[in-house]
This record gives sequence, structure tokens and C-alpha cells, in this order.
Amino acid sequence: MSVMPSHRSRAICRRVVVSACLLAFASTARAQEGRWVEVTPAGNSPDPRLLHAMTYDGTRVILFGGDALVGGFCCDEVNDTWGWDGTGWTDLTPARSPDTRWLHAMAYDSRRSRVVMGFGKTGTTALRARFDTWEWNGANWVEAAWDATHLFYEPSMAYDVDRSVTVMLTDDRTWVWGGAQWVDVTPESQPPWPFG
Repeated sequence: MSVMPSHRSRAICRRVVVSACLLAFASTARAQEGRWVEVTPAGNSPDPRLLHAMTYDGTRVILFGGDALVGGFCCDEVNDTWGWDGTGWTDLTPARSPDTRWLHAMAYDSRRSRVVMGFGKTGTTALRARFDTWEWNGANWVEAAWDATHLFYEPSMAYDVDRSVTVMLTDDRTWVWGGAQWVDVTPESQPPWPFG
């Protein structure tokens, strides 16, 4: 059975998507009374960036990595972690962080209270793929898996509440993560890859 997210959840989801797009222009937006409102947070904010990943962890929006715009030019790869609580950004400065990356994916595993993040690319002239999976436990990043046998090209992730797994769609496969390893569950028919 599918349950529609609450009004608050839909607003947060929309806020995350718009923030992800607008962050490249140093803006943050949130839904308010049926329209988008630009927010000017007090204090520190992440550098403007693109190709980063964000997800809502039940308490706040978590942002990781991407290509930061330096002096109006692209790009400086970053591996910083930020939290958005609805009014301001906090640099979470974990003791350990994944390496810099962009075009990676994130989703929140609500059963295990972990943000799952992984894959992506690094490099500006000689591109290199990232083959690792990390989990954010609310205070620190923990490396969970490393898999060089599969190239997960520009993945997308979402959490499946009914099955209690993180689902990842790659260029031609569907994978699930329950906390230990990625398992290929590609059905006979799956959505076409939008970049192929």
C-alpha cells in the first residue's frame, strides 16, 4: 500500500529539490503558503555549487560534496557535509568524510536512521569513478562498502519504506542496499536510462 506524504513532507521534498537547483546560485528556497520563497540564512552557508547530492534525514536536509564555484568559475571539488534545519545551514564538520565527488547519489534509510551515499565521479580533466558506499549516522561518515566490479554511472537513489531498502537505479541495472552490500534486482523490464 502506498501512502501519500504529508503536506509537511511534500514541502520538504520540494524544498530539497529546489534548494539543490538553486544552491548553484547561492540561494536557498522553501515552500511557504503554496509558493517558493527565497531564504537568506543567517550565518554560514555552503559555497555555491552544482552536481552535489542532498536528502532529508527526518530532522534536516543533509548536503554532501559537489563542485563548488570558486570566484564565479567552476569548479573546486569538495567533500563537506552541511545540514539545513529549515532556517539555517550548519557545517557539520565530521571527523571522517568520503573523498571529493560529484554526480553521486544519496537517500535516507529511515529504518536504520542512516543516510546512504555513494559512487559519483572525481576529477576535472581525467575523470575517475568512485566505487564506494558511505553511511552518515548523524554525526560522522562510515565507509560501508567498496565495489569496483560494477560501474554505477550517474546513479539515482530513493528509500523504499515498504521493503526497508535503499533502491538505486544506474544506467542499466536496479540495485538494493539493506546495510551490507548492493544486490542486483534488475527486473526483466525497467525504466529506460535517460542518458542512453
